[in-house]
Amino acid sequence: MATLAHTSPSQKQGALTPSRMLFLALWLSLLPAELFTAAATALYLYYIVQTGKVANGLATKIYLPFVIMAGYAVFLGSHNDRYDLLKDGWYALKLCVCIGLGCLIGFTERDSVAGLRALVTFSFLTSAMVVVFWIIFGNTPVAPGETESGVRLPLVAVAAIPVLLERLKGAHQGRVLVPAAQLCLILFGVLVSDSRITIISAGVMVIAWTGSFANTRKAAIGVIVTVAICAAIWQLLPEYTGGPLTVATKLRRSLDEVLLTDGFDPTQMLLNWRGFEAFNAQLMFDQSSFGRKLFGHGLGAVVDLGISVDLGGDEPRRYLPILHNGFYNILIKYGLIGLAIYVVAVARLAFMGLAVPGRGLLEDRMLRGMVIVILLSTAVITGLYNKSVLHSTAVFTGWLIGILSHYRLASNGAAMSSDLPTGVSVSSRRSVR
Repeated sequence: MATLAHTSPSQKQGALTPSRMLFLALWLSLLPAELFTAAATALYLYYIVQTGKVANGLATKIYLPFVIMAGYAVFLGSHNDRYDLLKDGWYALKLCVCIGLGCLIGFTERDSVAGLRALVTFSFLTSAMVVVFWIIFGNTPVAPGETESGVRLPLVAVAAIPVLLERLKGAHQGRVLVPAAQLCLILFGVLVSDSRITIISAGVMVIAWTGSFANTRKAAIGVIVTVAICAAIWQLLPEYTGGPLTVATKLRRSLDEVLLTDGFDPTQMLLNWRGFEAFNAQLMFDQSSFGRKLFGHGLGAVVDLGISVDLGGDEPRRYLPILHNGFYNILIKYGLIGLAIYVVAVARLAFMGLAVPGRGLLEDRMLRGMVIVILLSTAVITGLYNKSVLHSTAVFTGWLIGILSHYRLASNGAAMSSDLPTGVSVSSRRSVR
């Protein structure tokens, strides 16, 4: 019979199997951003050496648009503060390292079962940590680098939801207890995470699991249904009338917060802080030259708020080096050209995997859901340019592309092998031409 030549280094890694490396990378994402960058870069360099040109070419293809953006933004930002410029460059570097590392780990995996199991285990354990913290202290941990110590529920935890739903769907009677318990704990962790984007992302991944984003028609229907459901739920949420902001009131106020808000009313300015940031970013964009509108002000650019605001630091801040609204953040630093590159580059990730007959259907649906999660998070927490929240999300998105690309390559190789004489492998195809 014909055989398919397989050049994946996973068979030679011993204890360093791709699934274990994925598990390690996900846990490393909980480290402070500086330590994670160093560790992830070391792992990425290791995989660059271990993998071949095909895998490295695929990884480069994924993050090349972001490299192009950073390349011209460095030149345009040469007059900006050096510290802010280097910091923005670091964010761009982390983005590339995360996606590249995840892609190479996924590409060296022969089957997704072990990797998805690693994802579920990571999501279950981190959800358990958040729930325990909530039970003991009545609130949830915060992200690394903030005032309190701890770690917020990683956004990638919602990616485990389709995996567990699929297990429940195909489980025989009596084998539903474990996946059901895992799913319930993760969902409870999402609810007590005190994060609107995490709750919304969980809903997106459930919709993705149903296949609603499989094609344009289904995606349009899925978006319409999602908007209708969100509108109905929004009407049931309590309005904010003062006091502490709960998750329910935050969800109710989500639309107000993202709309442009001026600073004439100090109360509204603070309540709608994201909108206030975006308002001043829009003013900066409107007052920019045509060239700056196209290509931005470069890495290190800051937005002038017009007034000094106490943001809880050592002293009031007037100039913001990064914005919650990632689209405006990109618009200011990279311009309209950069914004278009970012949206297209992220959207095309959904089509860089694609399932093959009999393999990868779930992974392809998950990938499309993760792309939507990234775009949604860009509107509220800076997306892929966030300091730490999307580390694991970027790694896992790259992993999905890597494993799906491996499936496609194996499928194409098997198809070619079937046309060769018996006993001749794909690797020797040239010799039989």
